[in-house]
Amino acid sequence: MFSQELLEKQRVALALQGEKLTEFGKPIEAVDQSVPLQSIDTAKVACVILAGGMGSRLGIDGPKGCVRLPSYQNQMLFEILRDKTDSVPVAVMTSSLNHEETKQATRGYGWEYFQQSTLPFLDDKGNWIGHPPYTGPDGNGKVFAYLKQSGILEKWKKCGIEYLSIIPIDNPKADPLNPRLLSQIQKGCDLVVTAIERGGPKDRTGVLVEKNGLLGVAEYSEASAPGPYAYSGLFALTVDLAEYFSSIELPWHVARKEFQGQPIWKFEYFIFDLFQYAKSYKIIYQSRKECFAPIKDKEDLL
Repeated sequence: MFSQELLEKQRVALALQGEKLTEFGKPIEAVDQSVPLQSIDTAKVACVILAGGMGSRLGIDGPKGCVRLPSYQNQMLFEILRDKTDSVPVAVMTSSLNHEETKQATRGYGWEYFQQSTLPFLDDKGNWIGHPPYTGPDGNGKVFAYLKQSGILEKWKKCGIEYLSIIPIDNPKADPLNPRLLSQIQKGCDLVVTAIERGGPKDRTGVLVEKNGLLGVAEYSEASAPGPYAYSGLFALTVDLAEYFSSIELPWHVARKEFQGQPIWKFEYFIFDLFQYAKSYKIIYQSRKECFAPIKDKEDLL
């Protein structure tokens, strides 16, 4: 299933994991805080939901999207997004961990589904673990490659879809049809990203950064300076840019994790590594209270 060439590439990435593969410059100091509410043409918009994760840290044995929120009348995360996207086409990126369960939980929604791939874990000696190797989802960075491979992207283009709104499943405050965001993308910008204020020195959200006119996100552990604006995980882009993104090779991010009580190295692609390839972009500001309440742990359910 997995080749020796892949193993060698993973070993190289593991050896380099202490080094930043992409160097960006200073944190972004100013964003557009005055974008007005404007009408948008939702007939040209589709939504992609990133939902490959499981809800184990939230106390359920199933997709994270099945977690119910007491503060939202005990609705599932899937239900909350269904109500916000009932006027546009929706595709959900799942993983091998939750694909069938996600389809069952959202039966009747009219959504489409496509799967991300997996990558083997490594031990401290740079070897795969288990036979066949144990694997985990490969992150969200190749979402557009998988969307294209599924045929959904081409189908949407033929139906007149020109813009995509990208939403992580774990943020119930996300607005897939945010008029401030989509009005800017419909004015001719390739990529529009929602920025939020940093939440203090312990904030684990990535920092928006820029170098030579290129946009990027420095992970909280990599950021050399605590910039004022963080990456919300919410953005919109043109279908043409999504198709271009689908062909780009991304670096792995290597993280220390635990699997079955054993420390392992996990490899993932991150979606924000694509931002530097956008020809034009705009960053708009929205307060955390309006758009950002990620559900990561049981404490977030309270």
